[in-house]
Amino acid sequence: MLVQDCANNETSQKYLFDFANALNREAEDCHYADKKNVFLINSAVPFEDGVLFSAYELGDGERYCSLYYIENGDITYHTLMSDCWSFNYTVFRNHTIAFGLSSEGTYGFGEGSLPDSVTVWFADGTTASQRFSNIPSKIVEGCEYFRQFGSGGYILVADGQTWIRDIKFYDKNGRERDDWRTYLKETDGEVYAWRDRAHEIWNYSIFNVMYGNDYGHEVNAVAPVRIYENGEELETEDFLLGNDIGLEYVWRNRNCYFYRGISKVHMASEIEIKGLRDGDDVLWVALDRDDGSTIQDYATLCSREAPAEKGNYMLIVRHNGSNFPVFENMYFTRCVRIV
Repeated sequence: MLVQDCANNETSQKYLFDFANALNREAEDCHYADKKNVFLINSAVPFEDGVLFSAYELGDGERYCSLYYIENGDITYHTLMSDCWSFNYTVFRNHTIAFGLSSEGTYGFGEGSLPDSVTVWFADGTTASQRFSNIPSKIVEGCEYFRQFGSGGYILVADGQTWIRDIKFYDKNGRERDDWRTYLKETDGEVYAWRDRAHEIWNYSIFNVMYGNDYGHEVNAVAPVRIYENGEELETEDFLLGNDIGLEYVWRNRNCYFYRGISKVHMASEIEIKGLRDGDDVLWVALDRDDGSTIQDYATLCSREAPAEKGNYMLIVRHNGSNFPVFENMYFTRCVRIV
């Protein structure tokens, strides 16, 4: 597998061969499709005793960037797949990490100068910025994608568990490249749960789980819990979440099935859950009541009783599976709107 460094900084240059060698060792794993494929590194930063890489597999169509953590020469954790249409972040080792491509801030906003830098405001008050390398890629020289969007990426870190409050991309003259709020309002007219509210970015940011290589790739293959609407099986969003990560990360992001795929029902009884085991927990989260504050008592938003009032809800099933480590919980989720 060929790996090209488009981050072009001291960290990426120092650990490029470690990352390339680790990818090739894992090339037979189902997470990495073809040993002949090309990976482009777009950002790299030191992190604790290792290094974080933001990279993606080169191919046609949309770019799905992933975050990798390398320690002692091995990839020990990684996200499975990001969303190229959202701002991606994760919680890892009690840090909140925003990551992605420079192109994430340019999709849907029209042409213009390449984004030169990005600034992220985290909810805890931390502000972090990074400039994009945007160096030409020898592999894809002349590619229209790189002429329009550049090859840069970013990894920005805050201490503790928080989330993205705002994010802005700037050109080389310091002018704001775009406004994600404008893009959100110009979509298909769907009424998002947090539209025009203080935490509207939850409609556009997406939480990614950092999975260990020993079990992360198995998550999507295990689906013992199934959710139905009036007899029709629904697609769910699945998480393997550590006990040290707050449950709110399951619903405070666009993973609330993007709202355009929301289940619209007249009564909660139209939703049926199959495959429950003893010890499983079923929760209904009242999304409209979430004001974004730190949650001291989950009972203020979460209930085991199916709701009767109209509004937006996240149905969460915590599955008591025996095939995952004891410090992890498997969650199956579906966003439901009672109309």
